[in-house]
Amino acid sequence: MPVSNLIHHIRDVAASLRPAERKVADMVLGDIDFAMRASITELAQRADVSEPSVTRFCRAVGAHGLRDFKMRLAQSAAGGVPYASPSGVESGDEIGTLLDKVTESVVQG
Repeated sequence: MPVSNLIHHIRDVAASLRPAERKVADMVLGDIDFAMRASITELAQRADVSEPSVTRFCRAVGAHGLRDFKMRLAQSAAGGVPYASPSGVESGDEIGTLLDKVTESVVQG
């Protein structure tokens, strides 16, 4: 079952990854925009790992490969499920209250 937000999932599993995969995770989390657009060679060079390590990282976080990983990463960066339904929002909330709740939800991620 795919995770709802790949960015949060990477943060959650980073410590349990192999050292080379952890380097890729750190690089991805450090520059998500680059990770969404880079080739496998560019990702490997930036993380200082081999190209197969990038592929193993993608699979370790639940993607089928680099293309699937980048698609899921872009979906997560675009907002994903956690940002679409902040907790505590009620239909009668004033705009200021609504903004506070949405901001709090984003910060807590």
